[in-house]
Formats: sequence, structure tokens, C-alpha cells
Amino acid sequence: MFYFRQKIENIFSKRNSAWLHKGVELKQALFSGDAIKVQDLINDMLLNFVSIRDSAKESFYHAFLSGVLSMTIRSSENLKSDVESGEGYADLMYADEATERVVIIECKKVRAGETLTQICTKAL
Repeated sequence: MFYFRQKIENIFSKRNSAWLHKGVELKQALFSGDAIKVQDLINDMLLNFVSIRDSAKESFYHAFLSGVLSMTIRSSENLKSDVESGEGYADLMYADEATERVVIIECKKVRAGETLTQICTKAL
């Protein structure tokens, strides 16, 4: 358990300049609406972090993104997890009060027989 905790603390730390840089890039891509760059950055980070056994649960991605984005928070920003919104709870909500912009992230797993469009509609 100690090793795992130490690994997580090292990866999701502002001292880890490579991950901090990727996290800042991810935040910028999210706020600019660049879906392709968001996908590429997340895929790149996951290749260096995730095991195939971890990838089966939405909660894994939720925690992963929370860790990556939490490194990038500035004083005018706020990252919230499981925020009540509409008819449910948004997985992550990243708000920048200075620019009055918000990014809402909902993690969904596509199951057999479901399409991406169906999952996106459900998330919205």
C-alpha cells in the first residue's frame, strides 16, 4: 500500500513537470473545445499509467482525470467532483471564475450494443 500511495503522490504532483505540462495542455484543450487534442492527451497519459484491469470502470477515469486536473488549478479556478446538476451528478466540473467558463466532464462506458451517440445523449 505504501508503494502505491507513493507512486500516486509522485505522478499527480506539481513536482512531476512532465505530467503537470500534460495536465495544463489537457485543461487548455478542454476549455478551448479541442476534442481531438483532449482525446490524444488522455490516451497518451493512460498508456503510461493504466493497466487493462483498471480500465473497466468509469470511476477509474473519473479519479484519473480528477488527479491530473487537480495539479493545474489556479486561484481563480475550482475543480469539483460529483456535483449535483440537472437530473443527476456531473463527474467533474472545472470552473474558471476569471473567464466565467466551465467544463463539465461526464465519464461513460460504452457497453455492447450501445453507440457513442446513445451514451453521449444519456450523459447530457
